[in-house]
Amino acid sequence: MDDDRLSVQKLESFEEYGELKAAETSQMNWIEEVKRTLKLKEFSKATVATFMPPKKETICRWALEAVHVITSQNEVISQLKDIVEAFKTDALVDKAKIVKLQDKLLEKKDEQITTLELAVEKTVHNTVEREIKSYSEAVSKSSTDHGPVVTPEHLKLAVKNAMKEEDRSRNVIVFGLRDEDGEQVEKKVSELFADLGEKPRIQASRIGRKSAGSSANRPVKVVLSNSTAAHQILLKAKLLKQIDALKTVFISPDRSVDEREHRRNLVTELKKLIIEQPNRHHFIRAGKVQSVDKT
Repeated sequence: MDDDRLSVQKLESFEEYGELKAAETSQMNWIEEVKRTLKLKEFSKATVATFMPPKKETICRWALEAVHVITSQNEVISQLKDIVEAFKTDALVDKAKIVKLQDKLLEKKDEQITTLELAVEKTVHNTVEREIKSYSEAVSKSSTDHGPVVTPEHLKLAVKNAMKEEDRSRNVIVFGLRDEDGEQVEKKVSELFADLGEKPRIQASRIGRKSAGSSANRPVKVVLSNSTAAHQILLKAKLLKQIDALKTVFISPDRSVDEREHRRNLVTELKKLIIEQPNRHHFIRAGKVQSVDKT
């Protein structure tokens, strides 16, 4: 396949460096003739008196030849500058193509994940509907004298809650991100994630209304394309402590009301242990407060 890049075209028009070699040859021939006539080994030792013996005609011829050599060199230099600029232009074009290709790959990946999620969701929905129908038919034929019966409405509510839980798994909440009027919150979050080495596709919005005169930073709810992307952000969230401008920013999962209450209780217990047992290291892991001896 022919290469239509500008730099390649410029190189081809340069005739395989023939013009550069010709300019170099002309320069060397001129130098050797002058040195031979003046009986010089090096031009660094030449003085004005050195050029006195040759006839005026010879000096004039040398000057004319020098002009030709310099002119030829300038033409070559100009062409080389064009080639360098062409390479710079091609490099920028290639970089843009690579970025565009990366974007297309990310879009394709997101499309595949979305298609898979929709397929799974449809399958689960159909299965649940079928099982609820079967269960409802069975319940309608049975007696309720043996105790309370789990109704189809209870099952639907359980499935709905499970689906909400799945939706939250692809969300994260950002705390401490500076809240400003007229801000582009998605741009802010994207720059924050970029500092963590991640560039996922996101939707972001502030939680709650901003109170007049309040300097508090409202949390930001961030929706990612899937739970894997959210998990990757959460894994790298601890790196924010290493960035001076982001030390007060932290990222957490999108927890349910019950999960938030449980988390608050864990934090309260953790603070209590830190005061009561200062010689041990205390932390929250796997939904529990754990303690180990300091080494």
